[in-house]
Parts: sequence; structure tokens; C-alpha cells
Amino acid sequence: MNQQDCIKKIKEAQDNEMDERKFADISYNFLLCNDNDDQQHIYEGRGWKDSGAHCIGYNSVSLGKNIFIFYC
Repeated sequence: MNQQDCIKKIKEAQDNEMDERKFADISYNFLLCNDNDDQQHIYEGRGWKDSGAHCIGYNSVSLGKNIFIFYC
């Protein structure tokens, strides 16, 4: 697992949420991904300005994150 693998998995999740679930974008505000060196990289999804779509009824008052942990 490396940074490019993380980006690929996040893009796959974004594509799924936009194509299958018909969301405007990925549902999470931020995403974390662990690489082989056990370092976490933070990626911005919807960011701070836009409400997430991760928890019905709480999106406007919460911060959505997803942690991608991949094992090879």
C-alpha cells in the first residue's frame, strides 16, 4: 500500500457514491488512509465548508470521516 493506492481507493469510493448512490460528491468531509509505513494521510472530501452525507439527520452538525486501512 502506498499513497497512490490510497488515492485510487478513495477515487473508487467517490465514483461509487456519485454513480450508484447519486450523491453530488463523496459523502465524507475527510478521509484517512494508512500506508505501508503506518503513516496516516489525510485527504479532503467535502471539506469544512460543505455538509457531509454520512449520517442522516446529523450531517449538518457533525463531521464525517472514513478510515481506509488496507492490508496486503
